[in-house]
Amino acid sequence: MVLEEIVRRCYFQKFRMKIYITSESAITALNGDISNWETNPLEKENVLSCIEPNYAEFLDPRATRRMSRMMKMGMTAALMCLQKSNVNIPDAIITATGLGCLADTDAFLSKLSHGEGQVLNPTPFIQSTHNTVSGAIALHLQCHNYNNTFTQRGFSFESALTEASLLLNEYPNQNILVGALDETIHRVNQIIQQLRDLKTSNHKMVPVGEGFSFFLLSGIPVADALTLSCFKTFYNTPAEQLHAAYSEIVSQEAIPDLILLGTNGNEKNDRQYDWISSLKIPVLNYKKYCGEYPTAPAFAHWMACNILRKGHSGMNNPKKILIYNHSEGRNHSFTFIEK
Repeated sequence: MVLEEIVRRCYFQKFRMKIYITSESAITALNGDISNWETNPLEKENVLSCIEPNYAEFLDPRATRRMSRMMKMGMTAALMCLQKSNVNIPDAIITATGLGCLADTDAFLSKLSHGEGQVLNPTPFIQSTHNTVSGAIALHLQCHNYNNTFTQRGFSFESALTEASLLLNEYPNQNILVGALDETIHRVNQIIQQLRDLKTSNHKMVPVGEGFSFFLLSGIPVADALTLSCFKTFYNTPAEQLHAAYSEIVSQEAIPDLILLGTNGNEKNDRQYDWISSLKIPVLNYKKYCGEYPTAPAFAHWMACNILRKGHSGMNNPKKILIYNHSEGRNHSFTFIEK
């Protein structure tokens, strides 16, 4: 069964239980600094590339020489998340990626195209598959538990989150590592920019970005855990029905203190969020801090967790945040995260 059919059947799906975010980590263009969101100059850049951490703190330097940039950042982000929670081996590893390992795919296809029939190095091909990072994390941890990767374009992270919710509904005492990862490379950046120039005259779109975010989820509350109190997905739903669904959720969950939206400067994309303006709730555009990439909603979840834990310069200690995202106007999702 294709994922879109599953999403359609899960229309108005909601967790039957609360899920707790034990820890979260991310490698982003912000370098983990949320102290001054509003004055951050990143939105002025053409491409928002991640600030790479010191890999030697998490990985063997001898091994990293053979790893691609995406594998190094993905594995490091996952290990950072586990380290914060003092969990050595998760009960499941679920990752999401929209475009997979672009650098290795580009390297393999380039050598295939210009190799003139010569024998190719198999490493770029082996590391070009979408589940490369998920498998590498499991091998590094010697984790033989459930392992899966979702690649559903702009709805990849929500698909991984849905899978995690189904597992925790059945096994609430498990610790599930959920991550999202996408990288950017020069060749793809050029193609995206050319497509933007053809499709729109709006040059105020957020830049292309990348990011690596991981969360450890459990059905059992622990100290300092945040609550993922509600998660709903919708398929081909008109704005008025989304508004009605939001009102129904709020009647049970309380009004959020802040809404994170993925507006990107494209008129067709941003039109999906018009109904939010009638809610009279503070809104923050998260994509101007991470850029546009398929799994950017995972950055929004990491950003929400950090705001709840550390506060926000423009608000007085928000306690509940709504993340609203859509993919191509078809797949929509609401996520409520609270202290």
